[in-house]
Amino acid sequence: QPQLDLGYYNAGVIYNLQNRYKEAVDMMTRAIRLQKNNLGLARRRSERGNAYFHLGDFKRAQSDFVAAVRLDRSDPDVLNNVAWFRATCPEANFRNGKEAVELATLACTLDKWKDADQIDTLAAAYAEMGNFAEAERYQQKAMALLSENEALRPKFRARLEQYRSKQPVRQEIS
Repeated sequence: QPQLDLGYYNAGVIYNLQNRYKEAVDMMTRAIRLQKNNLGLARRRSERGNAYFHLGDFKRAQSDFVAAVRLDRSDPDVLNNVAWFRATCPEANFRNGKEAVELATLACTLDKWKDADQIDTLAAAYAEMGNFAEAERYQQKAMALLSENEALRPKFRARLEQYRSKQPVRQEIS
């Protein structure tokens, strides 16, 4: 049973990485159903929330993200996923800059400010709040953690230019 749960979870993560979000939802739902305790459940709900987010099903994404944070406020990846959703959702009624800053800051703190993605999320959260000076500052911090040939560099640089132009980030739906 635990092996099966982990297999579904791993398949769901891979589907998310491949932008195959319907399959990711299916695998994560199976993993969630098989999960017997709360250990790991937050990560599964967060991953499924990501898939729903990319499918444009913001209501289900929000439901999974709220549950994930309630289950575990000590998993930086969970916190980062929820913060990104709250900062960048295309639909305004799902965004919450204050919550995004709080969750992203906690994620960065838990990972000792060494994860460029989490600092990038914090920058997006500040931009959502309209604090573009902080957004720019944190985006530069995130970029400083990337190597010169890092694949994320062009995306991070584009976001930095957005903040300089006083534009928040909106996640595009696949």
